[in-house]
Amino acid sequence: MPLKEAATNPHQGAPGTAALTEPSETPPDDLAAHPPVETLARIRSAAPALRGVARRIADTVLTRPQWVMQATIAELAEAAASSPSSVVRACRELGFQGFPDLKLILARDLARTESAGFRQPIPPTEPDDVPPATTLERVLRAGAQSLIDALATVDQHSFEHVVTAVAHARRVLFVAVGTSRTPATDAAQRFTTIGLHAFAPDDVWSQQVMARQLSREDVCIAISRTGAMRPTLEGAQKARDGGAVTVALTSYSNTPLATMCDHALIAGAPELGFRLQGMTSQLALLAILDALYSAVATQIGSRATVGFNAISAVTAQHNT
Repeated sequence: MPLKEAATNPHQGAPGTAALTEPSETPPDDLAAHPPVETLARIRSAAPALRGVARRIADTVLTRPQWVMQATIAELAEAAASSPSSVVRACRELGFQGFPDLKLILARDLARTESAGFRQPIPPTEPDDVPPATTLERVLRAGAQSLIDALATVDQHSFEHVVTAVAHARRVLFVAVGTSRTPATDAAQRFTTIGLHAFAPDDVWSQQVMARQLSREDVCIAISRTGAMRPTLEGAQKARDGGAVTVALTSYSNTPLATMCDHALIAGAPELGFRLQGMTSQLALLAILDALYSAVATQIGSRATVGFNAISAVTAQHNT
């Protein structure tokens, strides 16, 4: 059964991000179970694709969100060395209707996250003489924040389509290079244990040969934190040319990989500098793969149960 359907990728074929909707009203008692949508996370995932004045405006919002809520459009323009009209354009590029819309949604999100105790300030830089205990706390808090942010940046509609596509796929190919290879290999192995034909070749040549052989009955999941690694882009493009469903798993929207694929799952990380940003982004990407694995296992039902029983049997054999 062909899997190719209308793409649900809100980033595909259009500049700018998908429009940000106002957060739904969640009762205060449910905040711990349902963390509120994070506007800052969405802006953070979109900011790297912006240039010049628009990037300065986005950076100002990210670094001074509380001030932005109280500022006028002229004050934000001055702080970002821009103009009021540039602020309006930047807000629209980020998916808002304008500056008032940005302030309204930002105020609601910050109030809800702070009342629920989710967001704590994380220092933007780390001194060379920082105590080990401080480093431990900062890394753990950054990792937790990246997971919270993923609740905002992963489009649930796209995720549901990806789950269905993977559950019904003839083959699932993971393409990735560098540090993204390890989560790709782990994911392929885990999907194999629940009865799926999943592959994650080690070398780029093998990835692209397999990608060329995919068809409408197959799925290709391309993993790249930056969304711009050329070998991964080439693998995804070959799979797409053959008609396979293509999925981008990346940290930023509006990247070449996110715009190329049928579905984009965006899981970013706080801006923490070179030493931490890659690690926290990797944690968010791993969490998305875990969620995908669990959701697919639930959807395929008895097939997954057979796999789980096999895992239990083999584990018991080796533990005795």
